[in-house]
Amino acid sequence: MMSNRGSALSGPKPQPTSISYIGRKISSLRWLPSLTKDSATLSGCRVLVTGSWDDTENRLQIWTVDPLRREFARGAVLGSPQLQSTLTQAASITEIDSFDDNRLIVGSADGSATVYNVDSRTFQASRQHTWTELHSFTTSRWCSCTSVSASSDGIHIATGGEDGRINYFGAGRVDVEWSRVGIAGCSVRKVRFRTSSEVVSGNMLGQLQVWDVKSSGKRPALTMLDKADEGESMHGDILDLCVHPDQRSVVATGDSEGVVRVWDIRHPTYPMSITTAHEAPVWAIRFHPGNPDVLFTAGEDGSLLQWDTNVMRANRQHFSVQGDINVVNLMGATKSLGINALDVETDLLACGSDSEALIVVAPSLSS
Repeated sequence: MMSNRGSALSGPKPQPTSISYIGRKISSLRWLPSLTKDSATLSGCRVLVTGSWDDTENRLQIWTVDPLRREFARGAVLGSPQLQSTLTQAASITEIDSFDDNRLIVGSADGSATVYNVDSRTFQASRQHTWTELHSFTTSRWCSCTSVSASSDGIHIATGGEDGRINYFGAGRVDVEWSRVGIAGCSVRKVRFRTSSEVVSGNMLGQLQVWDVKSSGKRPALTMLDKADEGESMHGDILDLCVHPDQRSVVATGDSEGVVRVWDIRHPTYPMSITTAHEAPVWAIRFHPGNPDVLFTAGEDGSLLQWDTNVMRANRQHFSVQGDINVVNLMGATKSLGINALDVETDLLACGSDSEALIVVAPSLSS
């Protein structure tokens, strides 16, 4: 186990990029990799879902992106995303996650979560079921459902909220099957499935916790917190987390101090890697699903970072971090307000910001 508290930020490399201003602050977005279109006019297109926040009318929108289309002769600009459908709601959308097929789970600031079906021909989303008041401080006052996660088998859903509660239930069930409160009033920032029966959460105290939904116990199976040698905590709020696609014991987190940590829950005493590259909170973090040696982060400083693949290696036995970490800012000289969300699928990465910009990048995955 090695710890790296520094990083080398290199200059931007030219990347095919599209920037579209959609008139809404983007809180969350997800690719739908399994959704395809039969029509020849959209053959090869990728499907992207965005959610907005902080408006009187918030929108869940579905877009298509052609990764081969170029709008300028120089070939450095991707074609703009094409809007296919829009649903509106009053509450801010807090997070979107996708199942294996054409279903979405959408969390909202009114404490609810909704499953939508997306038609593969029309790209219209239809509501399947809404769970209301999943999160509340009292029986009469709801609070935000801050995070949603769908299990990889598409059977279960987990939610986290400002009330410190984590819920677990079947996608086809009406009632919540399992519910626990980590620390009352301590907001759960993110939840992610590690396995079909284990949920990883990150909270505003900087705690990374693992919950076993098969256990009747009221406490998490494991709690991890980075501490200095003197025993003092050295952390910010965990704002986002992601589980390594191949090594499910490995979890990466981004916090409010701009720090990225990589943890192995088999060795929970200290993080494997501690690295600062952002100058502001890290709002989003993702491993590349097909090339998980690559990690992407986005932050309040407006930067979108791709972490060097040469120093973050996984194999069947272990995940290791070695040497200086080289980081590339994919945004280059582009100025943006904080980037709130990102998602990556095969050769395309999308991110959204409070500047109402929807950004699509085709990053180079070569080292």
